[in-house]
Amino acid sequence: MPSNPIEILLDIARRRYPDVDITVNFSNGEFDSEGGLDYGACLMRYPVKSALIQLELNQPLGEVPDTLAHELAHIKTFYENPKVQPHGKEFKAEFSSIAKEYNAMAKDINENDWDGDWGDELLYIRVYTSKRKGKKALNKVNVV
Repeated sequence: MPSNPIEILLDIARRRYPDVDITVNFSNGEFDSEGGLDYGACLMRYPVKSALIQLELNQPLGEVPDTLAHELAHIKTFYENPKVQPHGKEFKAEFSSIAKEYNAMAKDINENDWDGDWGDELLYIRVYTSKRKGKKALNKVNVV
């Protein structure tokens, strides 16, 4: 059983995208698009056989699961249709599906199973809702 947020998300990705070789690297300050620092990037070519996900090393720890789930959602949307909008309805549906699966798995892990560096809090991912624009805040929930 995965014991930290990254392992949970990579486990989900392996089951969802078994034909795609996924590599995750951490980088320091390399992502700057449209004048702002991004927390991650997903690099791939069509047809998708491999994907390189790069995550910003200096992002807040609580943002790592959200960022990784975001980048993983790009794999399916691009895999199925390389001309789809990068953050369109297909992306939002896949991101929300990943987030819900992650949140369910994270809830099942108790405090003693988390790797030490993640602290005593479960890190939940915010989920897109159809009623409002943006994301519904779940953020951090203390482990009981």
